[in-house]
Amino acid sequence: MREYGELGFRKGPKGQHIGYMYYYNAEGKRRQVSKTAKAKKKSEAVKELRNWEAQLKREAAAHPLTHGNDLTVKEVVTAFLEEQLSRGFLEKSTHYTQITSAKRNIFPYIGDYLFSGVDNLIVEKWLGDLAARGLTQSSIHTVYSILNKTYNHYFFTGDIAHNPCSHV
Repeated sequence: MREYGELGFRKGPKGQHIGYMYYYNAEGKRRQVSKTAKAKKKSEAVKELRNWEAQLKREAAAHPLTHGNDLTVKEVVTAFLEEQLSRGFLEKSTHYTQITSAKRNIFPYIGDYLFSGVDNLIVEKWLGDLAARGLTQSSIHTVYSILNKTYNHYFFTGDIAHNPCSHV
């Protein structure tokens, strides 16, 4: 989860107003996010950038990993798929199919593990269990991709340090 610092302002090379904030990613490295205001007047630009700051902090507070590292795989995957649906990245039928696949093939095996505690060995054992159960390769790939895209999302946003699915 990102905890943003205070909003700073500066002028860009063409006179535009730029707002920036710093945060620390999962590896403890300091990162910056910035936004260029569309408004020309400073007072309007400050108002626009304050709204941007409030939006980022609201999104960070609503983030599934806000509660620390005590969330399970089941809670995070469900929250991620719900977020994808609410943003319009998934259709309702796709969302229903992915939730159903996760309930059948992810949650019974690794749903109770802590999201941040899953490693490559757990993922490999889970995939082996699915193969031993007689699932086809395409069915295994479908549920693997659900888990992988969840971990990728939180890895690329800097909320976790590694994706355990990437080396399997």
